[in-house]
This record gives sequence, C-alpha cells and structure tokens, in this order.
Amino acid sequence: MYPPPSHRPTNPVPGYHSVTAYKIPMDQADAIVKTCSYHMNDFDRAVIWFPSGTHSGAAPVPLVSRECLSPLGDLDKLPLELIQCICLQLDMLSLFHLRQTSSRARQVINALHEYKVTATHALDAFCALLWTRSASRVTVSEFYKLLCTANCSICRGQYGNLVFLPTWIRCCSRCLWYNAPQLRVASVTYVKRTLELSKKSLANLPTVTLLPLPAIYPMEKRPSATIVSTYSAALEYVAKNSGSTSIEEALDKLFDSSHIRYMACCALPTYDPQSLQVEYGVSCAGCQLALECDIITGELGADVRDMVYSREGFLKHFIWCEKAQLLWTESVNGAVEPKSMPAVCKEGSHLLWRGKRRG
Repeated sequence: MYPPPSHRPTNPVPGYHSVTAYKIPMDQADAIVKTCSYHMNDFDRAVIWFPSGTHSGAAPVPLVSRECLSPLGDLDKLPLELIQCICLQLDMLSLFHLRQTSSRARQVINALHEYKVTATHALDAFCALLWTRSASRVTVSEFYKLLCTANCSICRGQYGNLVFLPTWIRCCSRCLWYNAPQLRVASVTYVKRTLELSKKSLANLPTVTLLPLPAIYPMEKRPSATIVSTYSAALEYVAKNSGSTSIEEALDKLFDSSHIRYMACCALPTYDPQSLQVEYGVSCAGCQLALECDIITGELGADVRDMVYSREGFLKHFIWCEKAQLLWTESVNGAVEPKSMPAVCKEGSHLLWRGKRRG
C-alpha cells in the first residue's frame, strides 16, 4: 500500500473523511494524482507573474554552433570546473549581467546545472528577482537550494508553493492568507518613520521594489514603491534597543497591506535532484466537490479547498478524502473523466469558471 497508512483524523467529518483508509496500489499512485487533483492557477496569478515572452533574456537558449570569439578574459585561464564554482557564488543579478557579456559567457553559464534547472523551471521567480531589484541578494547556489526544498519554512507541515522575495524563504498560500508575521511587509518610508531606524539599520534590511505588474489586482498608475519585511525590521529594532523590546512588541507598532504582501511573492515549483521531477503543487478536486455538496462549509471548507499539496502530501490526504475517492471510482482507474468532477477543477481557476458562467 502507498503511501504508508496514517491515523484517521482526530475529529472526522461524516461524508468528508472516509471510514477506513483507502489502500493505494503502487501502480495507481500517479493516475490518482492526475485524476483527482488539479493545479489552482489562481494562486499563481494572485502573486507576481509574467506573461509568456517576458523571459527571453534569461532563458538558457542554446547557442548557434560557431566559434566563441569573445573570451572571458582572465577567467578563461581557470579550469571550467573552477569557473562554474565561481558562478555558483555569484548573485543572480551579476550572473545575469555576466551572461550578457559574450557568447562564451553564455556557453559557460548555460552549461551550469544549477542555472539550467533554475532557468528552465523557475523563470518567473528569476524574473521577479530582477524586476523587483532584489536579485543582488540571492546567489545562484541559494536559488537552487530553495528550489530543491518543498515545505513551507513557516508552518513546516504544508507544501510551500510560493517564495517570499524580501527574505527569500519558501512559504505556502495558507500562511500568506493568514498573515503570518514573517510575511508582512510595509514601505521603507513608513518603517523608518515608525521605528525610527537609522540609515545603517535600514541598509541591513532586505527590500523589494514594487513596479506595475500583470496581476488580478493591477497597481494604480503611480511611482514604484520600495517595501521591506516588517519582521526583519522588527528584528533590527529589537537589536537596536539591545533586546529591551520583544519582537511581538515591535511588530505591534507596524501595519501591513495584504495586497502588497501578495505582490512580494512569486510561485516557485520544487525540483527533486534525485528523481529529476518538478512539482508545482496540487489541490484536491474531492475537497472542492465536498464544498459544493455542502459537506464542508464556512472557514473549514475554504481552508481545505485552498490547501496546496506536494504529490506525496496529496496521496496521504487522498486515503482519507471520501469525495476524492469517489472521483477515482467514477474515473474507472483513470480511464474516463469522473462525472462529478467540479467545473472549477477542470478550469483550474475559480475566476475563469465564474467568468464563463457570467458569459
């Protein structure tokens, strides 16, 4: 049976949690994930995202076969392995600029495994760093390392489908929605005025520059704004006061804006260096069905519907999700589309589905 059996939920909901754990044959796991889960595109569109064609300057496009006439200068005197080690320690902005200098530089960087993985699977996050002027704070090695993680760094237990740009940590939509202290942001001007931080203290804080971006809530036409993690600012404030003020007291002095908080994040997939597989996070179609059937309602219903899982996490959820099991049964082991599959799950978007209904 796959995955290993887990205990039944402490407070099972009749009609939502199955009475017994579903036994998943190993050879059906992939089909179950494909049939009973879906990727919610709304989560990607609620944060920084870019339309296709934006990434042309960063994508690892193969060079046309030709002699590389532009050398790397003194770097070319070093062994290729050493050059690549140096590139790994470059920040993303420096790497981006180096790659533009010559065809030889592009050849070396395009051959770098960590860059290829990053530029192939996480171009939105790469472009978000460049666009928000925060690429100089994240090295190639740090980017790749975060790409190879899966769980939210705040709640630990859930799949982290997003990256919080100011501090470059993986987080989940749930922590962002519930206003986790580590994900709050405010303008640098406001933080400086409220906490009375010195220029030196401000210089230590990770900042992100917000520019008009394609999103569900486009920014008004106004100059760019520079924001900072209020959690980082609070830590700096505590240090300035030699620990006489707690982090909670410092945070209480600051307010943040929820829509700006979303614009400080970007979707980030997970890359498994062992299996070479990439995951983008999935939601449960069975939970959406349970919500539409009024089996789960209110905050609980919205909470479980909006949960994002890794492949492994979804399978662990599936063994107790009665409606997901129903969809699997209706699919005849993945052979046909389940008749009860919610329209939202087919579209992968609540907004798109509602728009079609209005039309």
